Amino acid sequence: MVKSGRPVDLLSAGGFLFLRPPAQEGALLPVLSFMSAFNTGEFRIRIAFFTFDEEEEPAATGFRFESPEGEGEHNYYHMQCIRGFTKDGKFLPRAPSWLPISCPAFVICAKTPIALFLGVLVGLYGFHGLEQQWKGQSFGRTLQRDLTELKSNSGLR
Repeated sequence: MVKSGRPVDLLSAGGFLFLRPPAQEGALLPVLSFMSAFNTGEFRIRIAFFTFDEEEEPAATGFRFESPEGEGEHNYYHMQCIRGFTKDGKFLPRAPSWLPISCPAFVICAKTPIALFLGVLVGLYGFHGLEQQWKGQSFGRTLQRDLTELKSNSGLR
């Protein structure tokens, strides 16, 4: 159980979730980490895609998905590129050094941290694939409202 006001922070703890590769991209291994302060609505997701390059060396690229950051430049749900899971110089293998990490910040059609997380999963597995995976699961019904709203916000009817 999460204590009220105490953030869940896999990013700082070095915790990662290894996700099932998308069916059509079997050579990519999605690895996710996140930080959430539930009492403030702050939510930060980092996801990297690991594979092997032409020389059979490990390589990765990734993205961060974040909730609004208060007054300022990124006060909306958004996505940006990353070169590493943290800013302390631990880079993803073979991530291009030229990759921009502060701009651009692409708008995401989420309205809640849960919708942001669902948007990441939809990006990996598609709406239909995600719904198929959750078919018959009780937690799927809990998330259905957010998923339906995400569909509507993205133009899907």
